[in-house]
This record gives sequence, structure tokens and C-alpha cells, in this order.
Amino acid sequence: MKQNELRILLNDLIATWENAVEFKQAGNGYDTDRIGRYFSAMSNEANLQALDRVWLVFGVDNKSRAVIGSAYRSDPERLQSTKLQIADNTEPGITFRNIFELHRVDGRVVLFEVPATPHGMPIVWKGLTNTSALLCLIYRSCIKKYEIFSCAYCRKINCWLSRFPSRISESFWKPCTSVLAE
Repeated sequence: MKQNELRILLNDLIATWENAVEFKQAGNGYDTDRIGRYFSAMSNEANLQALDRVWLVFGVDNKSRAVIGSAYRSDPERLQSTKLQIADNTEPGITFRNIFELHRVDGRVVLFEVPATPHGMPIVWKGLTNTSALLCLIYRSCIKKYEIFSCAYCRKINCWLSRFPSRISESFWKPCTSVLAE
């Protein structure tokens, strides 16, 4: 994408930020593990909202939506290596569709294009689910198939929707997944 197209995209994301973007300041650095957890959560959420993609944007203040700039991996080769780090630690091994740099007078902005997870295949980061979206996916699948809360695990999910844990082991899903496979 050209710089002008990126400017238009960023302006659109700032104006319609609610469902399709997560803004982070990410000054000089940002932990790759945190990026991976965001990638997993955002990819799963994009699937649930029937979006083709969502965006993780560095260099924009989350509250004011003002561009403040980011020095995150300012070397282009190092920035693009983030894709490999994400692919190596996700199951299935998917990664950012693109990583773009937008250079503005008020600072550099990094835009990570996060693809929606394939339908029915939640993205897992380092073997752990890190997202409320996976809880909702299982919950919605049970409701759709059985039209009621069909198992104890889904009833638990119903109770947890407002305060679910951020890290849940894969073994938690085995009983519920077997119910869905019937």
C-alpha cells in the first residue's frame, strides 16, 4: 500500500475504530508475546464478527486517538520478522497478512493487518487460548446446535461471559468439543 492509501486507511480506522481496530502506543518496544496474544484474540474476534480482517495499530493513543508515533522495530527487516515469530507460535500457524509503516509529520505508525481465523478453527497462541472470542465461539455453537445451554461447560461460559479468564488450557474444551461433535 502506498503512503496516501495508508493515510486514508488510518483516518478510517480512527473514525470507525469500534469493531475493527486496537490502538497501542508501543513507543520503543512491545513484547512479542503480548502481540501474539492480541493476534490470537483479534483473529478469533474477527471471525465471530464476520470480518475479513482487523487491525492492530502502533503509534496511536488508545484514548484520544491521536497519532503519537512509535519506534517499534524501526528496521524494516526486523519489523517484518514479526510475521515469522507469530506464525511459529500460533496453532494453526497463521500470521499477519501485512505489516505497513506509515510515516507522518506527527510520527511513525505501524499497521498490522490481522486476518480472521478460518471458520471453526480458533487461533491458539503458544498452546493456550487467550481470548474471550473462543469462549463465545463454543458458547454460540452450543446454542445454535441445541437451542439451549446443552452442557455444563456452556452453562459455565454463560456465567463467565462478563468475567472470563484470560488464559484457559486446551483441556478445558475437550468435554464441550465432544458434545459439539455429536
